[in-house]
Amino acid sequence: MNAIMTLFPYKLHGIWVFDDETKGLEREAFVSGMTEIIDTLVNETLKTNVDDGFVLHFSAEPFPGYNYKLVRTHWEYGGNWYTCENNNMKGWLCPALFKYYDNAPDEIYVQACFSEDKVSVLEVLDFSAGEREKPKGFWASIKSLYS
Repeated sequence: MNAIMTLFPYKLHGIWVFDDETKGLEREAFVSGMTEIIDTLVNETLKTNVDDGFVLHFSAEPFPGYNYKLVRTHWEYGGNWYTCENNNMKGWLCPALFKYYDNAPDEIYVQACFSEDKVSVLEVLDFSAGEREKPKGFWASIKSLYS
């Protein structure tokens, strides 16, 4: 089975962060090389400024259309270091990774997309479950597309 998960990263003070209410994460930062990997991914694939946010699909298994393959190299300080096979950049994923996986995957495949695919975005977001007080960053822009 191929489980593809989706995040909606956005930039906050020059660092890529994301919110995932289902996992209890708010403004979770991509640090120690991961912001630079994401910058390169966005520049190469989307070729435009998406600091307000974009769609990031990821999986421990390859899937059609993935852009980057991250290969785990070693554990450090509760997180795991990965090397991007596409460009040899290195980045650390913090223990928040374990909110998505029981064990750190040996490989993570990622794809960056624009938010224009409204069908897939709507499948992921469920605003009917209750109104959030003040959506932040990308969440606000996504919600405005559908209200």
